[in-house]
Amino acid sequence: MSNAYGKAIDKTYLSLDAFEDKGQIHRDYIVHCLRWTHVAKHVAKKDKEKRILDIGCGAEFPLPKLLRSGMMSPQYYAAIDYSKVDPKKYFNKSGKGWEPDRVWSETDFVTIDDTEFDRINTIVCFEVLEHVEPKHAMEMLKKMSRILQPGGTIFLSTPCYDEKVGAAKNHVNEMTYEAFGAVIEQCGLAINAQFGTFASQKDYKKKLTDDEASVFAKLQKYYDGNYLSTIFAPLYPQYSRNCIWECTLPDENYTKQFAPTSTLQKRVSSSENWKDLIF
Repeated sequence: MSNAYGKAIDKTYLSLDAFEDKGQIHRDYIVHCLRWTHVAKHVAKKDKEKRILDIGCGAEFPLPKLLRSGMMSPQYYAAIDYSKVDPKKYFNKSGKGWEPDRVWSETDFVTIDDTEFDRINTIVCFEVLEHVEPKHAMEMLKKMSRILQPGGTIFLSTPCYDEKVGAAKNHVNEMTYEAFGAVIEQCGLAINAQFGTFASQKDYKKKLTDDEASVFAKLQKYYDGNYLSTIFAPLYPQYSRNCIWECTLPDENYTKQFAPTSTLQKRVSSSENWKDLIF
């Protein structure tokens, strides 16, 4: 099975360079930037101890460029992308300076032997899992749980599927908020936090407290809908169109936050193979 373009693994990505060239400040652009700054905040705490694996790094390498510009070069940075990526295009053009320690180009993450990953304590996988079929997505999550060092953190982001709205044409497997939370836990990870990255106003506006609604009304006088969609989303991940999930390895005291996917009584993914998520 596949997406609307006939692809079971879709390699399209959002080009920030293209957005900048057009002078567009779309919410997708804003949200991508905010996701990376969230990771940068994590790296900044002890940047010299961070050993990062960036899954689906993108041809433009936005995360390492942000870290480098903010003087937060990690101890180790490795990147993987299913598409062809060339770090020499964006790094070390002068023959000096920082560049990724290792890059796997045109490579499927799940095909790399676990021993190839060198003491990874930070994994970033933004806007990737919706581009592969359910079984593939679960294989990726299980592999992340195997290679993550104890005490490490995994940052995931993916759209939250709404059957009434439908999925983006290039997305193979958008999963519902409840299903993805359950899948994360069933694949051996603990959820430490989740934040909405953008949300449609109609989905969360009625949920705002009186104080939040007052702030919203004031901000609405200045910000356009693109930016407003990002401001309150972190407070309401369950009503957002896209979320970030911060995950770790569970300890003996971890209590699962989501009911198993087997208890869900509706379609849980845009994929025709959505029942593969039920286990």
